[in-house]
Amino acid sequence: MRPKTRVFITGASGFLGRAVCRCLAERGYEVYRYCLTNRVYPTKQAGEPIFGESFAKDWLVRAMKESKPDFVIHLASAGVLEGDNTPSNLFDINIQATKNLVEAVAEVGCCKIIHTGSCSEYACEDSELISESSPLGASNYYGATKAASVQMLLGLSRHLGISAVVLRPFNIYGPGESDRRLIPYLIKQQLFGLECELTQGLQLKDFLFVEDAACGFLSAIEHFDDVVEQHIHNLCSGIPTSLRDVGKLIVYLLGGDPRLFKWGAKLPRAGEPIQIVGDPSRFMAATGWKPQINLDIGLKKTILYHRQKAEQSYTIPSKTNRSAAA
Repeated sequence: MRPKTRVFITGASGFLGRAVCRCLAERGYEVYRYCLTNRVYPTKQAGEPIFGESFAKDWLVRAMKESKPDFVIHLASAGVLEGDNTPSNLFDINIQATKNLVEAVAEVGCCKIIHTGSCSEYACEDSELISESSPLGASNYYGATKAASVQMLLGLSRHLGISAVVLRPFNIYGPGESDRRLIPYLIKQQLFGLECELTQGLQLKDFLFVEDAACGFLSAIEHFDDVVEQHIHNLCSGIPTSLRDVGKLIVYLLGGDPRLFKWGAKLPRAGEPIQIVGDPSRFMAATGWKPQINLDIGLKKTILYHRQKAEQSYTIPSKTNRSAAA
């Protein structure tokens, strides 16, 4: 019997990482999660943990020699949530850790890399789908460090003779996403009958359910020789949806109160694009992958998750209005 394909994953305990680990394990892959010794991790998660003290090259080399992976999926990232987006943290995790990982792979000499970029790398076009050849032009330091990590990874990989692919996810949502993100926030406000101040909600986003995103990483492994030919691929739906329409759908699915959402009560963030919607055709053509869960079904699954969580453990928030990320 052919031995199982081994996959080493950084950032495995994150929102997307947990889904990727579960997806690969269910398909028969041997999954190894790189875990830092100074952090607490979920006890029930797919994959075997391998511990290291940091993202320093020596620790990564030690972990890869132990796991002997065929593929490395680099999901570890800083800056998605408030609190981990200081310039030094963004540089250390998004750029330096990526450099260390590539050098560790070269030293161990055993695998191929799938790196995670971001739609935040692009200079957004307000009227067009964003393709992989669209110009870069991040509007914040997070996007800038992600763009730098991609260019550094591809250049260093070519120099060291390593095969590398970059997937750029767009707006991933679903059960398990941080409560500080927009969709969980809107759901919770409706569940608890709390008002929230929002922008006009006219921004157009490209929403991708987390399970579809995880299957995208699986497809990149299964079709690696095809995707590596063009190196960078958008991971997205290609469907524009306004934030206001997302809010309306949440209210409809919950049977909630639309008056709780105070659209237009606050201004958009400085530099926030009015549209960020990707073109998924390159990745679809290379792998045959396509999203299976539309926004309606994805939000139903997400709402069910938050209903169950509310019944089990939520403390009802203060009635004081809070601001959302819309």
